Amino acid sequence: MTVNEAYKIALSLDDTTTEQDDSLRVHMVNYTNLFLAEVFRNENIIRKMHHRPQLKAIPYVYSINDSIPYDEELVRSALPFWIASQVAKTDADNAWASRFYDMYLNAINAVTPFDDEPTFDVWGKGVCERL
Repeated sequence: MTVNEAYKIALSLDDTTTEQDDSLRVHMVNYTNLFLAEVFRNENIIRKMHHRPQLKAIPYVYSINDSIPYDEELVRSALPFWIASQVAKTDADNAWASRFYDMYLNAINAVTPFDDEPTFDVWGKGVCERL
């Protein structure tokens, strides 16, 4: 999926097309780079599950036509909701911004497998037992 494809899907969530309003196009690369940073850990968990090499650093996109270098299911299910939440914030529609962000979080949780790394007790008693 490209940045532009995610942008068009995000706008369609509010019954808008780029032909009707293309004013936020200039922000899409930055929005996508923020997304890449936010879901970096999720991407590496998915890569670990599929026995693919993990990323050492957060990648960047540089143009609206760039392909997003993360798992297709993660990007396709979550990025449009993340962009839509940013667009709604720009429109000062906090209710929809919050709703789209909740949809984004649900999508992230749905596609990210459980990470079975040990959990450490912050009070210094060692590794916590998993239930």
